[in-house]
Amino acid sequence: MSFCKDRKPEVLSPCGSIEALKGAVNSGADAVYIGGRKFGARAYADNPERDVLLDAIDFVHLNGKKIYMTVNTLLKEDELEKELYPELLPYYERGLDAVIVQDIGVMDFIRNAFPDLHIHASTQLTITGSYGAEFLKKHFGITRVVPARELSLSEIKSLREETDLELECFVHGALCYSYSGQCLMSSMIGGRSGNRGRCAQPCRMRYDLLENGKTSASGYLISLKDMCTMEILPDLIDAGIDSFKIEGRMKRPEYTAGITAAYRYLTDLYLSLGREGYEKELTEHPEGLSDCVTRAKELYNRGGFSKGYYLKLHGKDMMCPDRPNHTGIPVGKVVSNNLGFIRIKPVMPLSKGDVLEIQGKDTFEFTVGQEGLLRMQEDKNGYYSINAPKALDIARDSEVLRTKNAGLLSDIEDKYLKKDCKGAVSGILRAMPEEPLSLTCEIFGCSATVTGNVVSPAQSKPSSAEDMEAVLRKTGESLFDFSTIRTETTGDAFVPVGALKSIRREAFEKLKVLVIESFLRTAEPLRSADSSQKTEAVGDRIAKRKGKTIFYVSTCEQLDAVAEEVSPSEAELWLDLCEEDLTGQLKKYCEAEKKGYQCYLVLPHIFRKKDALRYEKELDLKNTRVIINSFDELGFVLSHCEISDFKLSSQVYVMNKRSEKVLEKLCRNDTDIMFTASLELNENELKKLDISGLIFPVYGRIPLMYTAQCLRDNYLSCLKTGKGKNTDIAIRDQKNACFPVRTACSTCLNIIYNSKIYSLLTYNESGNYCFSDLDAGAHLISFTFESPEETKEVIRAFRETKELNGKDYTRGTFYRLVE
Repeated sequence: MSFCKDRKPEVLSPCGSIEALKGAVNSGADAVYIGGRKFGARAYADNPERDVLLDAIDFVHLNGKKIYMTVNTLLKEDELEKELYPELLPYYERGLDAVIVQDIGVMDFIRNAFPDLHIHASTQLTITGSYGAEFLKKHFGITRVVPARELSLSEIKSLREETDLELECFVHGALCYSYSGQCLMSSMIGGRSGNRGRCAQPCRMRYDLLENGKTSASGYLISLKDMCTMEILPDLIDAGIDSFKIEGRMKRPEYTAGITAAYRYLTDLYLSLGREGYEKELTEHPEGLSDCVTRAKELYNRGGFSKGYYLKLHGKDMMCPDRPNHTGIPVGKVVSNNLGFIRIKPVMPLSKGDVLEIQGKDTFEFTVGQEGLLRMQEDKNGYYSINAPKALDIARDSEVLRTKNAGLLSDIEDKYLKKDCKGAVSGILRAMPEEPLSLTCEIFGCSATVTGNVVSPAQSKPSSAEDMEAVLRKTGESLFDFSTIRTETTGDAFVPVGALKSIRREAFEKLKVLVIESFLRTAEPLRSADSSQKTEAVGDRIAKRKGKTIFYVSTCEQLDAVAEEVSPSEAELWLDLCEEDLTGQLKKYCEAEKKGYQCYLVLPHIFRKKDALRYEKELDLKNTRVIINSFDELGFVLSHCEISDFKLSSQVYVMNKRSEKVLEKLCRNDTDIMFTASLELNENELKKLDISGLIFPVYGRIPLMYTAQCLRDNYLSCLKTGKGKNTDIAIRDQKNACFPVRTACSTCLNIIYNSKIYSLLTYNESGNYCFSDLDAGAHLISFTFESPEETKEVIRAFRETKELNGKDYTRGTFYRLVE
């Protein structure tokens, strides 16, 4: 796809504070995204209070920019019904441009309560293709999609060709190890949910990689480098991306402003010169791009940058296993260490206030200019000296890193944080003798006209057009500047300087009010809806399914074990046979169906374009029941009218009644739809939902991460090349907990599971299973790594209502609150 000059990609900047918001606008952002005090995926950012954010909306609009609010967390029942409307109402009425949303219940609510508010589908929805994007557009009216960060450039191009939705893609910043929205690691091991904006970042911790129980690698094995796409920006523009999204709402304002300025510069350069001119300019002046990248590294990087997934599927060079935090850039080396008296040879200028870090066996950090540490005077060899603790093990040639560039931060502060940019106003001044002085100012389609006193004829020296324009252009700290001024005068008028200043001040104030008012709107009164009601058809289907037990199997041996223990009338089977390709899975599916079992084929946990093409070609949807793991798969299945039976896994989140109701509406009369309860809800929260139509997990090893990165390929050997061995692998944390890893090579996916098996097959105080008070539509027992004997043991315990003993089980979040 070639770039169209009429389409200008938006530079979209992150704001974790009002200071960052102003820095983003001042450094050239077209739009900003920020969270309120609730419901944003960065709950620990310095999100502003309501009145401050309302003023920020005005500030952004007065500068001709847009502002989007993050509402990209999953909401629990009370939050959605009682808190969301009053939280959004003032921002909607003030002119908020869009909301970024993950929860489909929230989407449905906003579409009905605030119909004029644009909805952007968050990357937390894991949209990987046009099926999911078009599904959300059709049912929820979204206008923009933020696809999964794991998509390649070719997949982005395909998505651009297959949907007219705006595409907002990340171009810079931190990368999650898991597909966004598909990570439960923080909530399961720490009680802080990434889906609720409270991720504790377990992917930035140290781990050992175990192969058959033995350590094969150690370090920050699942910590990714930050992404920087400055070098491939023309490819992203030509791919049809509408919005370049910078990550970093937890970063300092200088980061936001500095990174925004770099992408503004490069984007504008491309827009003005076109691809050929852009490439020629950077060939002749490569320092333009290299300076942008270097400044970005100084602001934040983890062992360098990667270009994300745009050009590759995964790879060890995308990882930063040595450290999880900012590494800065190399600025010199140690030339000697004499009992703590260290001499450094810099390779670039240093400034007072720079923070340096010496990397030896020990690490030593210090600030340039701090008393007693660094003598700023260079000796004749250009070396610097520093007094460090004598016991530090720092050898000759140890690298010196600069992790804070004081001069760069000061430069950014002066350019973008201390002064606000101004809106460019076109003005018409009319100064005719014997007529009232008048000034008309126009910006963004708003026009304000102010009149003053009658203009007097000049008694001696008249006021020239040039002199009057010069006065008007001295706008000082006003919100606006004049881009053009047309002066209408006869040349014999006299206008006092004070009169010109006064009329300009009044015109600017009137114009400010008009611009703000042009965005104002009024919300309709909130109408309550009974979200607990079901259609008769849905109720009938649930009644038919009630009482069934579902067995999820991951190996052929588990399938055989279930068949030996359970009759076809007792249960249904979900087949996710990771060692089999699609042909092999369909064969096992048909064999089980012939024995009388009602089977469901589990679709890929991540459904990308190549998977859609393969399943569309090889899968008979009319005669195959399926389990859906994503909105892409739901869109794919619903687009095939012949499909008769499907269910939704817990990867399609249901945390509130509105989400339940929305999913029920998607059900056709001939479709048996059920969905799985969220694994992040506790017993009391589940009771607030109507779970009579829900599938409730009672046993299984919970998947914590679905990732495009491959631990085998990165640190061992790829199985698909034939070099790697199909060994048992796991990662072990610093508390000695081991998390098994499953490699699904057919879809190039890694799944990291919880260290403990989730089991509610334990008794409560009444001597019943702890979930017995929940009137679930069906119970789900999932087998992952269990042997045939272990599989049978679990089935027998469940059948006889016995407790499972002998292993370190977890009840997950059933009795505890997830933030």
